[in-house]
Amino acid sequence: MVDIRDPKHQKLILVVVGVIIIAYGWYSQFYTKADEEINQLNSEYESLLVKLNQLEQKTKNLEALKAEYNDLLISYRPIQKLLPDSLEMSTLLNQIHAAAQSNRSLVFEFNPVAVEEQDYYVSHHFGVKMATSYHDFGKFLADVANFPFIVNITKVTLNEYEDVPKAPKLTDKTVMANFTLTSYNAKNKSNPEQSQSNE
Repeated sequence: MVDIRDPKHQKLILVVVGVIIIAYGWYSQFYTKADEEINQLNSEYESLLVKLNQLEQKTKNLEALKAEYNDLLISYRPIQKLLPDSLEMSTLLNQIHAAAQSNRSLVFEFNPVAVEEQDYYVSHHFGVKMATSYHDFGKFLADVANFPFIVNITKVTLNEYEDVPKAPKLTDKTVMANFTLTSYNAKNKSNPEQSQSNE
C-alpha cells in the first residue's frame, strides 16, 4: 500500500498528475484540432477527386463531340457543293432546257408551286409539264440526275400525248409528262465552316 504521506510518493503523485494534465491539455489543444483539420482536408480531397472525375468525363465527352463535329464537317463539304447558297433560277432553267432539248422533249409549263424552309436548307417546288416519249423521258431523267446540284423529281404522271391549244403540233411525241421538280439551296446561317472561321 502506498503511503501518501511519504514526500517521495507525494512528488511521484504530483508528477503523474502533472503529466496527465499536460497530456490532456495537448490532446484537447493540439491533437483534436489537428484531427479536425485532417478530417476537413480528407473531405476536401474527396470532393476534389469527385470534381476531377467529373472533369475527366466532360473532357472525354468533349473529345468525342469534337471528333463527331469533324466527321460531320467532312461529310458536309461535298454536300455543300451540291447545295448552292441561293437558287439561281436562270441556271436551273438553262439546265432543264438543255436536258429537254438534248432528249427531244418540249417543256410547256414550269410553274413555281411552293417554297419550304427546313433547318439547314430551302426547298423550291416547281410544277412541270413536258411533251416527250417514254424513251426520251427516261434519258431526260438521267440527265437531271447528273445536274451539278441536287434536284428531285416526284409525283410523275405519264398520259397519252394530246395537242396543246395554241402550241405547235408535235407528231413525234407520245407522252405528256407531269411532275414536280424540287431544287434546293443552303441557308447561309447553317454553314458550319463559316461558324468555324468566325470563331
